Amino acid sequence: MSVKKSKTSILDLLAKGTRMNAASHGSGVQELLRSGLSCANCREPITDEFVIGEPMLVAPGKYDVFFHKNRPECRKASGEKIAYVPLCTNCKTPAYQSFTRETLSALLRSSAVKFHCTQCDNSWPATVEDVANLSRLLKD
Repeated sequence: MSVKKSKTSILDLLAKGTRMNAASHGSGVQELLRSGLSCANCREPITDEFVIGEPMLVAPGKYDVFFHKNRPECRKASGEKIAYVPLCTNCKTPAYQSFTRETLSALLRSSAVKFHCTQCDNSWPATVEDVANLSRLLKD
């Protein structure tokens, strides 16, 4: 997976989330952005960093996808996944992996991080470098 594709998909998700949020509030995107975003978990305004999570039902027929990034309970409720793309040790192709924060934290604590390549059905343990990279991603 290239960085460009990653950025594009994140921007696509942001645009989709903004449209969903605007539609759920019965307003246009411009009006929504002017008035601010609210967190799908705690419903408080988001005035700093946010993450886009799984759509959460906030009222009958209304969904939100924005969550406070710096509030652990909101970030956990987002269902946000940490993506990592190591190269397969067998076929050398990128092998997309994703983890919830809780799962990755537990795997790192128990030194049990393993990857799997769907191209060649190869599994391998994380290297010291992989563990360091995943630990940095978990801190973000």
